[in-house]
Amino acid sequence: MRERARGNDGLLTLAQIKELDIADYLLELGYEPNKIRNVDNWYLSPFRNERTASFKVNRNLNRWFDFGIGSGGNLVDFALIFYQCTVGEVVKIFSDYLGFLYGQFR
Repeated sequence: MRERARGNDGLLTLAQIKELDIADYLLELGYEPNKIRNVDNWYLSPFRNERTASFKVNRNLNRWFDFGIGSGGNLVDFALIFYQCTVGEVVKIFSDYLGFLYGQFR
């Protein structure tokens, strides 16, 4: 992931978070694809235990879909479910995450 410009308060915007690569972020969380078919990466769902990969990330669209819960979206949508938090908390999580990656502690 590459550095993004931040606002005066040091927080990323939702638009900036949505641009971050979902597959790269999943890898950072320790999730690797079980299979790759064309532009789709298939994972075991990060939301529950399962044996067959039902969580898909389309690399071209940078969108995910979990067939087990019938829901999908962008990285913000993923974080809302994964961290079970608010949009404001998602902004803080990703702002802190990128600050940590690039050594820009506040």
